[in-house]
Amino acid sequence: MTYLGTVLVTTPRMEELGAWYAAVLQLGAWERMEGYMGQKVGEVWFGFADGEAEGRGGRTVAWFHVDDVPAACDRAAAAGTTVVEPPALNEFGYELACVEDPDGNRVGLARRAATS
Repeated sequence: MTYLGTVLVTTPRMEELGAWYAAVLQLGAWERMEGYMGQKVGEVWFGFADGEAEGRGGRTVAWFHVDDVPAACDRAAAAGTTVVEPPALNEFGYELACVEDPDGNRVGLARRAATS
């Protein structure tokens, strides 16, 4: 089953954008981790990643939870698009990858890894 799980905006102005979204959309308090802040908006996690260190901003990634991250990467490559970040397990127990759609937009792929 595939579902939209996260929308993440990368920006060097994380605090400013967070304040704007909170005020305009009347959102609650942001949950914070180093370099990230976000919250549930309906069923989707919406947040910001600090792009200051990498000097990048204005990139938004929609993260889709899928049953098989490597297979989804293979389908993206077979469709002629770029696998930006191959599947890897992160410290929070998620297998993550990132591909591009035909217009070059980033699409994140995620699956909660099995716990032992």
